[in-house]
Amino acid sequence: MSTEIYYFSGTGNSLVVARDIAGKTDGKLISIPSVMNNYSITTDADVIGIVFPVYHAVFDGMPLIISRFVRKMENIDSKYIFAVCTCKGWSRVTISKLGEIITSRGGKLSAGFTVRMPDNSNPTTIEEQQKLFDNWKKKLEIIYHYVNARKKGIGRRFKKHGMSWTAKRANNVLKLRTL
Repeated sequence: MSTEIYYFSGTGNSLVVARDIAGKTDGKLISIPSVMNNYSITTDADVIGIVFPVYHAVFDGMPLIISRFVRKMENIDSKYIFAVCTCKGWSRVTISKLGEIITSRGGKLSAGFTVRMPDNSNPTTIEEQQKLFDNWKKKLEIIYHYVNARKKGIGRRFKKHGMSWTAKRANNVLKLRTL
């Protein structure tokens, strides 16, 4: 099985996350801007990861390049697709919107994660930044095991034995929108 990790990064946070996930999954790292001139985007990979920042200035938080990228994807009906959003807050609405777009292209968003990172619009201290980076190292293990087992679920908080209420609710909303 092969894995491709597509990423878009403005400040570098999403690049670090994508690079770490690609390294952990032995996946191929691909910059989304590098494929945007293609008329369509197809892949032989069994697993597709999409990593990008949440933009709070946009209603659903999704950078325009991400929605355009996903709308170019073809033959994704049998792929395990997961998303990782980097932000200082939360990304449930963004992940749900991404799931809708992937569904419109014939695929299914199998899993979605939020990775908290420093926000360039709201300064954080060096100590706060280091705590976020340390937490990312722990979250990488969670994401790796989740994706490696091809588990399904949307949310940013995971309990020891499954998803939190927030994740279950977001997952149910996504299911309802795809019916």
